[in-house]
Amino acid sequence: MVVAVGTRVLVYNAADGDLVLALGRGHKDTVYCVDFDRTGERFASGSADCSVIIWTCKGEPILKYSHQVRQSEERRTEGWKAGANRQQQGWSEVTANST
Repeated sequence: MVVAVGTRVLVYNAADGDLVLALGRGHKDTVYCVDFDRTGERFASGSADCSVIIWTCKGEPILKYSHQVRQSEERRTEGWKAGANRQQQGWSEVTANST
């Protein structure tokens, strides 16, 4: 089992709860998501520092992807305004769970 705590990524043995790895290097800001791949041989972590790191199950980073595109407050506000305008005009939001 892999979890994020602040800027650290922790890997636990799911069977007994023992800490297997504590990775404090790699991310410079809060880690928001972590997940193993289907094989259980690698896992990924994504952070507010705009980076995603792919790790081996031994805790070795094998790929780090960084991007610097952050949506500005102005663009977010424009998106909210557009959504409000659609609703005022009678449009409804469609989601995957809508029936």
